[in-house]
Amino acid sequence: MSGDQSIFAGYAGSMLIVSSIGWSMIQISRRTLPALLPSISEELAITPTAAGLLLTVLSATYAVMQYPSGRFSDRFSRKGPLIVGLILSLLGCLLLWSANGYEVLFGGVLILGLGAGIYPTSARALVADLFDVRRGEAFGIHTALGDIGSAVAAGVALAALSLAVWRSAFVPTAIGLGAIAVVIHVTSRETYQIGSFALGFQETFETLLDNSSIRWVLVAYALYVVAIEGVIGFLPALIQLEKGMTPTMASFGYAMFFISGIIARPFAGRLSDRFSRGPIAGVAMMVAAGGLLLTVYAASPLTLTLSVVILAFGTKSFPPVMQAHLMDLFSEKSAGADLGATRTMYIGVGSLGPTYVGVLSTHFDYATAFLGLVACLILSAIIILWFIFEDSE
Repeated sequence: MSGDQSIFAGYAGSMLIVSSIGWSMIQISRRTLPALLPSISEELAITPTAAGLLLTVLSATYAVMQYPSGRFSDRFSRKGPLIVGLILSLLGCLLLWSANGYEVLFGGVLILGLGAGIYPTSARALVADLFDVRRGEAFGIHTALGDIGSAVAAGVALAALSLAVWRSAFVPTAIGLGAIAVVIHVTSRETYQIGSFALGFQETFETLLDNSSIRWVLVAYALYVVAIEGVIGFLPALIQLEKGMTPTMASFGYAMFFISGIIARPFAGRLSDRFSRGPIAGVAMMVAAGGLLLTVYAASPLTLTLSVVILAFGTKSFPPVMQAHLMDLFSEKSAGADLGATRTMYIGVGSLGPTYVGVLSTHFDYATAFLGLVACLILSAIIILWFIFEDSE
Protein backbone atom coordinates (compact mmCIF):
# COMPACT_ATOMS: atom_id res chain seq x y z
CA MET A 1 0.00 0.00 0.00
CA SER A 2 1.25 3.44 -0.81
CA GLY A 3 2.71 5.40 2.02
CA ASP A 4 1.80 8.87 0.68
CA GLN A 5 -1.60 8.84 2.39
CA SER A 6 -2.24 9.97 5.95
CA ILE A 7 -0.53 7.46 8.16
CA PHE A 8 -3.64 7.01 10.32
CA ALA A 9 -6.16 6.82 7.45
CA GLY A 10 -8.36 3.88 6.52
CA TYR A 11 -7.71 0.23 7.15
CA ALA A 12 -3.92 0.70 7.12
CA GLY A 13 -4.13 3.32 9.85
CA SER A 14 -6.53 1.23 11.92
CA MET A 15 -4.31 -1.83 11.78
CA LEU A 16 -1.23 0.27 12.58
CA ILE A 17 -2.95 1.53 15.73
CA VAL A 18 -4.41 -1.82 16.78
CA SER A 19 -1.23 -3.84 16.18
CA SER A 20 0.80 -1.13 17.95
CA ILE A 21 -1.46 -1.26 21.00
CA GLY A 22 -0.98 -5.02 20.98
CA TRP A 23 2.77 -4.46 20.94
CA SER A 24 2.32 -2.05 23.83
CA MET A 25 0.55 -4.76 25.84
CA ILE A 26 3.30 -7.27 25.02
CA GLN A 27 5.86 -4.79 26.28
CA ILE A 28 3.93 -4.24 29.51
CA SER A 29 4.01 -7.99 30.11
CA ARG A 30 7.78 -8.18 29.40
CA ARG A 31 8.94 -5.02 31.13
CA THR A 32 7.00 -5.37 34.37
CA LEU A 33 9.35 -8.14 35.50
CA PRO A 34 12.60 -6.08 35.65
CA ALA A 35 10.80 -3.32 37.59
CA LEU A 36 9.65 -5.90 40.16
CA LEU A 37 12.90 -7.85 40.26
CA PRO A 38 14.36 -6.24 43.41
CA SER A 39 11.18 -7.11 45.36
CA ILE A 40 10.90 -10.59 43.82
CA SER A 41 14.56 -11.30 44.57
CA GLU A 42 14.12 -10.26 48.18
CA GLU A 43 10.97 -12.34 48.77
CA LEU A 44 12.15 -15.48 46.97
CA ALA A 45 15.85 -15.13 47.95
CA ILE A 46 17.07 -14.93 44.35
CA THR A 47 20.70 -13.97 43.70
CA PRO A 48 21.63 -11.42 40.99
CA THR A 49 22.99 -14.28 38.87
CA ALA A 50 19.68 -16.20 39.13
CA ALA A 51 17.77 -13.00 38.37
CA GLY A 52 19.96 -12.41 35.32
CA LEU A 53 19.26 -15.97 34.17
CA LEU A 54 15.50 -15.29 34.35
CA LEU A 55 15.87 -12.24 32.15
CA THR A 56 18.11 -14.11 29.72
CA VAL A 57 15.51 -16.91 29.44
CA LEU A 58 12.84 -14.27 28.77
CA SER A 59 14.97 -12.67 26.07
CA ALA A 60 16.24 -15.95 24.57
CA THR A 61 12.78 -17.51 24.17
CA TYR A 62 11.62 -14.19 22.76
CA ALA A 63 14.45 -14.42 20.22
CA VAL A 64 13.87 -18.06 19.26
CA MET A 65 10.26 -17.47 18.20
CA GLN A 66 10.97 -14.55 15.88
CA TYR A 67 11.90 -16.62 12.82
CA PRO A 68 9.16 -19.32 12.84
CA SER A 69 6.57 -16.61 13.51
CA GLY A 70 7.77 -14.55 10.56
CA ARG A 71 7.97 -17.61 8.30
CA PHE A 72 4.43 -18.65 9.25
CA SER A 73 3.09 -15.15 8.64
CA ASP A 74 4.64 -15.10 5.14
CA ARG A 75 3.13 -18.46 4.27
CA PHE A 76 -0.36 -17.95 5.75
CA SER A 77 -1.38 -14.70 7.46
CA ARG A 78 -0.14 -12.10 9.91
CA LYS A 79 -3.28 -12.42 12.04
CA GLY A 80 -2.71 -15.90 13.47
CA PRO A 81 0.69 -15.25 15.10
CA LEU A 82 -0.58 -11.96 16.54
CA ILE A 83 -3.46 -13.70 18.34
CA VAL A 84 -1.37 -16.70 19.48
CA GLY A 85 1.35 -14.41 20.81
CA LEU A 86 -1.13 -12.41 22.86
CA ILE A 87 -2.80 -15.53 24.32
CA LEU A 88 0.49 -17.18 25.31
CA SER A 89 1.67 -13.94 26.92
CA LEU A 90 -1.59 -13.86 28.87
CA LEU A 91 -0.95 -17.41 30.15
CA GLY A 92 2.60 -16.46 31.13
CA CYS A 93 1.29 -13.52 33.16
CA LEU A 94 -1.15 -15.78 34.98
CA LEU A 95 1.68 -18.14 35.92
CA LEU A 96 3.76 -15.25 37.22
CA TRP A 97 0.76 -14.09 39.24
CA SER A 98 0.58 -17.51 40.90
CA ALA A 99 4.35 -17.92 41.41
CA ASN A 100 5.36 -18.90 44.95
CA GLY A 101 8.83 -20.19 44.11
CA TYR A 102 11.61 -19.98 41.55
CA GLU A 103 10.37 -22.96 39.51
CA VAL A 104 6.90 -21.50 38.82
CA LEU A 105 8.47 -18.10 38.22
CA PHE A 106 10.82 -19.70 35.68
CA GLY A 107 7.89 -21.43 33.94
CA GLY A 108 5.93 -18.18 33.71
CA VAL A 109 8.93 -16.37 32.25
CA LEU A 110 9.43 -19.15 29.70
CA ILE A 111 5.82 -19.07 28.43
CA LEU A 112 5.74 -15.27 28.47
CA GLY A 113 8.93 -15.18 26.39
CA LEU A 114 7.47 -17.60 23.84
CA GLY A 115 4.28 -15.56 23.46
CA ALA A 116 6.08 -12.24 23.34
CA GLY A 117 8.45 -13.64 20.71
CA ILE A 118 5.66 -14.78 18.39
CA TYR A 119 3.99 -11.35 18.21
CA PRO A 120 6.45 -8.65 17.04
CA THR A 121 7.86 -10.04 13.78
CA SER A 122 4.37 -10.56 12.36
CA ALA A 123 3.33 -7.12 13.62
CA ARG A 124 6.31 -5.41 11.96
CA ALA A 125 5.82 -7.37 8.75
CA LEU A 126 2.20 -6.19 8.79
CA VAL A 127 3.33 -2.58 9.21
CA ALA A 128 5.75 -3.01 6.28
CA ASP A 129 2.90 -4.48 4.19
CA LEU A 130 0.73 -1.45 4.88
CA PHE A 131 3.30 1.34 4.45
CA ASP A 132 6.02 1.98 1.91
CA VAL A 133 7.09 5.60 1.46
CA ARG A 134 6.40 6.45 5.13
CA ARG A 135 7.70 3.14 6.46
CA GLY A 136 10.25 4.68 8.83
CA GLU A 137 7.60 6.93 10.38
CA ALA A 138 5.17 3.99 10.70
CA PHE A 139 7.86 1.92 12.42
CA GLY A 140 8.59 4.87 14.69
CA ILE A 141 4.94 5.10 15.75
CA HIS A 142 4.65 1.33 16.17
CA THR A 143 7.77 1.04 18.33
CA ALA A 144 6.86 4.20 20.28
CA LEU A 145 3.66 2.49 21.40
CA GLY A 146 5.90 -0.24 22.76
CA ASP A 147 7.69 2.38 24.83
CA ILE A 148 4.36 3.63 26.16
CA GLY A 149 3.69 0.06 27.28
CA SER A 150 7.11 -0.17 28.90
CA ALA A 151 6.55 3.12 30.73
CA VAL A 152 3.15 1.88 31.89
CA ALA A 153 4.89 -1.29 33.14
CA ALA A 154 6.92 0.83 35.57
CA GLY A 155 3.71 2.45 36.84
CA VAL A 156 1.95 -0.90 37.14
CA ALA A 157 4.87 -2.29 39.13
CA LEU A 158 4.98 0.71 41.46
CA ALA A 159 1.21 0.60 42.02
CA ALA A 160 1.33 -3.13 42.77
CA LEU A 161 4.11 -2.65 45.32
CA SER A 162 2.32 0.31 46.91
CA LEU A 163 -1.20 -1.09 47.05
CA ALA A 164 -0.75 -4.86 47.21
CA VAL A 165 2.07 -7.29 46.38
CA TRP A 166 4.27 -7.71 43.31
CA ARG A 167 2.19 -10.62 41.94
CA SER A 168 -0.86 -8.42 41.48
CA ALA A 169 0.94 -6.43 38.77
CA PHE A 170 0.32 -9.25 36.28
CA VAL A 171 -3.48 -9.31 36.66
CA PRO A 172 -4.38 -6.09 34.76
CA THR A 173 -1.75 -6.98 32.15
CA ALA A 174 -3.41 -10.35 31.52
CA ILE A 175 -6.80 -8.65 31.14
CA GLY A 176 -5.35 -6.13 28.68
CA LEU A 177 -3.71 -8.85 26.58
CA GLY A 178 -7.03 -10.68 26.32
CA ALA A 179 -8.89 -7.51 25.37
CA ILE A 180 -6.55 -6.52 22.53
CA ALA A 181 -6.61 -10.10 21.19
CA VAL A 182 -10.38 -9.71 20.80
CA VAL A 183 -9.97 -6.31 19.09
CA ILE A 184 -7.42 -7.64 16.57
CA HIS A 185 -9.65 -10.66 15.89
CA VAL A 186 -12.53 -8.32 15.03
CA THR A 187 -10.57 -5.60 13.18
CA SER A 188 -8.28 -7.61 10.91
CA ARG A 189 -9.58 -8.52 7.45
CA GLU A 190 -7.27 -11.52 7.27
CA THR A 191 -8.55 -15.05 7.84
CA TYR A 192 -7.01 -17.71 10.06
CA GLN A 193 -5.00 -20.21 8.06
CA ILE A 194 -2.96 -23.19 9.12
CA GLY A 195 -1.03 -25.94 7.41
CA SER A 196 2.39 -27.48 7.01
CA PHE A 197 5.27 -25.38 5.77
CA ALA A 198 9.04 -25.74 5.52
CA LEU A 199 10.96 -23.60 7.98
CA GLY A 200 13.94 -23.44 5.62
CA PHE A 201 16.35 -22.35 8.35
CA GLN A 202 19.54 -23.09 6.45
CA GLU A 203 18.47 -21.47 3.19
CA THR A 204 17.16 -18.31 4.85
CA PHE A 205 20.11 -17.81 7.17
CA GLU A 206 22.69 -18.52 4.45
CA THR A 207 20.99 -16.08 2.08
CA LEU A 208 20.97 -13.35 4.71
CA LEU A 209 24.55 -13.93 5.83
CA ASP A 210 25.78 -13.85 2.22
CA ASN A 211 24.72 -10.19 2.12
CA SER A 212 27.52 -8.07 3.59
CA SER A 213 25.14 -5.19 4.33
CA ILE A 214 22.96 -7.43 6.48
CA ARG A 215 25.99 -9.01 8.19
CA TRP A 216 27.25 -5.64 9.42
CA VAL A 217 23.79 -4.61 10.57
CA LEU A 218 23.50 -7.88 12.51
CA VAL A 219 26.80 -7.32 14.33
CA ALA A 220 25.93 -3.73 15.21
CA TYR A 221 22.39 -4.68 16.23
CA ALA A 222 23.58 -7.58 18.42
CA LEU A 223 25.92 -5.26 20.33
CA TYR A 224 23.05 -2.82 20.76
CA VAL A 225 20.73 -5.53 22.12
CA VAL A 226 23.36 -6.82 24.57
CA ALA A 227 23.56 -3.29 25.95
CA ILE A 228 19.85 -2.51 25.94
CA GLU A 229 18.79 -5.81 27.54
CA GLY A 230 21.40 -5.35 30.25
CA VAL A 231 20.27 -1.79 30.90
CA ILE A 232 16.55 -2.58 30.94
CA GLY A 233 17.04 -5.64 33.13
CA PHE A 234 19.04 -3.89 35.83
CA LEU A 235 18.47 -0.12 35.60
CA PRO A 236 16.02 -0.19 38.56
CA ALA A 237 18.52 -2.28 40.55
CA LEU A 238 21.37 0.14 39.74
CA ILE A 239 19.30 3.11 40.90
CA GLN A 240 17.84 1.49 44.00
CA LEU A 241 20.50 -0.90 45.27
CA GLU A 242 23.75 0.76 44.23
CA LYS A 243 22.91 4.48 44.22
CA GLY A 244 20.79 4.14 47.38
CA MET A 245 17.73 5.89 45.92
CA THR A 246 14.14 5.01 46.76
CA PRO A 247 12.02 2.40 44.95
CA THR A 248 9.87 5.31 43.72
CA MET A 249 12.92 6.97 42.14
CA ALA A 250 13.96 3.65 40.62
CA SER A 251 10.50 3.24 39.04
CA PHE A 252 10.53 6.88 37.91
CA GLY A 253 13.93 6.51 36.23
CA TYR A 254 12.79 3.28 34.58
CA ALA A 255 9.62 4.98 33.33
CA MET A 256 11.52 8.03 32.02
CA PHE A 257 13.71 5.73 29.94
CA PHE A 258 10.65 4.56 28.02
CA ILE A 259 8.70 7.83 28.05
CA SER A 260 11.59 9.53 26.26
CA GLY A 261 11.40 6.87 23.57
CA ILE A 262 7.82 7.88 22.79
CA ILE A 263 9.25 11.12 21.38
CA ALA A 264 12.54 9.79 20.02
CA ARG A 265 11.28 6.86 17.96
CA PRO A 266 8.81 8.61 15.60
CA PHE A 267 11.19 11.54 15.17
CA ALA A 268 14.13 9.29 14.26
CA GLY A 269 11.98 7.16 11.96
CA ARG A 270 10.66 10.19 10.10
CA LEU A 271 14.16 11.66 9.85
CA SER A 272 15.42 8.39 8.34
CA ASP A 273 12.72 8.57 5.64
CA ARG A 274 14.22 11.87 4.48
CA PHE A 275 17.94 11.22 4.94
CA SER A 276 20.33 8.25 4.98
CA ARG A 277 19.40 5.77 7.72
CA GLY A 278 22.96 4.62 8.54
CA PRO A 279 24.48 7.87 9.86
CA ILE A 280 21.35 8.55 11.93
CA ALA A 281 21.67 5.14 13.59
CA GLY A 282 25.41 5.59 14.19
CA VAL A 283 25.00 8.99 15.84
CA ALA A 284 22.16 7.58 17.95
CA MET A 285 24.54 4.93 19.33
CA MET A 286 27.12 7.55 20.27
CA VAL A 287 24.48 9.57 22.10
CA ALA A 288 23.35 6.38 23.87
CA ALA A 289 26.90 5.58 24.97
CA GLY A 290 27.33 9.07 26.39
CA GLY A 291 23.99 8.88 28.20
CA LEU A 292 24.81 5.50 29.75
CA LEU A 293 28.23 6.71 30.91
CA LEU A 294 26.58 9.72 32.57
CA THR A 295 23.97 7.42 34.16
CA VAL A 296 26.68 5.29 35.77
CA TYR A 297 28.25 8.31 37.46
CA ALA A 298 25.12 10.37 38.19
CA ALA A 299 24.95 11.17 41.90
CA SER A 300 21.64 13.03 42.31
CA PRO A 301 18.06 12.41 41.20
CA LEU A 302 18.21 15.38 38.79
CA THR A 303 21.45 14.37 37.07
CA LEU A 304 20.27 10.76 36.97
CA THR A 305 17.02 11.73 35.28
CA LEU A 306 18.80 13.87 32.67
CA SER A 307 21.30 11.08 32.00
CA VAL A 308 18.54 8.50 31.55
CA VAL A 309 16.74 10.81 29.10
CA ILE A 310 19.93 11.19 27.00
CA LEU A 311 20.46 7.43 27.12
CA ALA A 312 16.87 6.84 26.04
CA PHE A 313 16.99 9.28 23.11
CA GLY A 314 20.03 7.48 21.77
CA THR A 315 18.91 3.90 22.27
CA LYS A 316 15.28 4.46 21.26
CA SER A 317 16.20 6.20 18.00
CA PHE A 318 18.04 3.11 16.78
CA PRO A 319 15.37 0.37 16.22
CA PRO A 320 12.90 2.16 13.92
CA VAL A 321 15.75 3.38 11.72
CA MET A 322 17.54 0.05 11.43
CA GLN A 323 14.38 -2.06 11.12
CA ALA A 324 13.12 0.16 8.31
CA HIS A 325 16.58 -0.21 6.70
CA LEU A 326 16.37 -4.00 6.97
CA MET A 327 12.87 -4.08 5.47
CA ASP A 328 14.21 -1.98 2.59
CA LEU A 329 16.77 -4.73 1.92
CA PHE A 330 14.40 -7.71 2.15
CA SER A 331 12.31 -9.23 -0.62
CA GLU A 332 8.59 -8.57 -0.18
CA LYS A 333 7.80 -12.29 -0.54
CA SER A 334 10.04 -13.31 2.38
CA ALA A 335 10.05 -10.12 4.46
CA GLY A 336 8.47 -11.73 7.53
CA ALA A 337 10.86 -14.70 7.55
CA ASP A 338 13.89 -12.50 6.82
CA LEU A 339 13.02 -10.05 9.59
CA GLY A 340 12.31 -12.95 11.94
CA ALA A 341 15.65 -14.57 11.14
CA THR A 342 17.63 -11.38 11.72
CA ARG A 343 15.73 -10.72 14.96
CA THR A 344 16.40 -14.28 16.12
CA MET A 345 20.12 -13.75 15.54
CA TYR A 346 20.62 -10.33 17.11
CA ILE A 347 18.16 -10.80 19.98
CA GLY A 348 19.56 -14.28 20.63
CA VAL A 349 23.05 -12.86 21.08
CA GLY A 350 21.66 -9.88 22.97
CA SER A 351 19.87 -12.14 25.45
CA LEU A 352 23.26 -12.68 27.11
CA GLY A 353 23.22 -9.05 28.28
CA PRO A 354 21.27 -9.60 31.54
CA THR A 355 23.33 -12.68 32.49
CA TYR A 356 26.51 -10.67 31.86
CA VAL A 357 25.29 -7.86 34.13
CA GLY A 358 24.07 -10.33 36.76
CA VAL A 359 27.39 -12.18 36.93
CA LEU A 360 29.57 -9.05 36.97
CA SER A 361 27.38 -7.31 39.55
CA THR A 362 27.64 -10.39 41.78
CA HIS A 363 31.44 -10.35 41.68
CA PHE A 364 31.99 -6.59 41.33
CA ASP A 365 29.15 -4.05 41.10
CA TYR A 366 26.51 -2.75 38.69
CA ALA A 367 28.63 0.25 37.67
CA THR A 368 31.43 -2.01 36.41
CA ALA A 369 28.97 -4.14 34.47
CA PHE A 370 27.33 -1.07 32.89
CA LEU A 371 30.69 0.29 31.71
CA GLY A 372 31.03 -2.86 29.61
CA LEU A 373 27.66 -2.01 28.05
CA VAL A 374 28.97 1.47 27.20
CA ALA A 375 31.75 -0.23 25.24
CA CYS A 376 29.16 -2.29 23.33
CA LEU A 377 27.31 0.86 22.25
CA ILE A 378 30.51 2.61 21.14
CA LEU A 379 31.57 -0.43 19.12
CA SER A 380 28.12 -0.62 17.52
CA ALA A 381 28.39 3.04 16.48
CA ILE A 382 31.87 2.51 15.02
CA ILE A 383 30.69 -0.47 12.97
CA ILE A 384 27.66 1.41 11.59
CA LEU A 385 29.56 4.58 10.70
CA TRP A 386 32.50 2.67 9.24
CA PHE A 387 30.20 0.52 7.10
CA ILE A 388 28.29 3.57 5.84
CA PHE A 389 31.59 5.29 5.00
CA GLU A 390 32.84 2.23 3.10
CA ASP A 391 29.49 1.90 1.30
CA SER A 392 29.71 5.49 0.08
CA GLU A 393 33.18 5.04 -1.45
